[in-house]
Amino acid sequence: MTESPTAVELTPVARGTESSDATCPAIMLLARTGHVDLREPLGKRQLLHAAVTKP
Repeated sequence: MTESPTAVELTPVARGTESSDATCPAIMLLARTGHVDLREPLGKRQLLHAAVTKP
């Protein structure tokens, strides 16, 4: 996660995937929920979603 005065960018990491020939690795992610602690409330900052990466 990266925070700036104008945006918060979340970077999902594919930890558990199923075998697939899918073009997009995001299609292989297993559904997960999580909790992120921000230094300050999101407020009017943009919430950005970075590309899915594998560890």
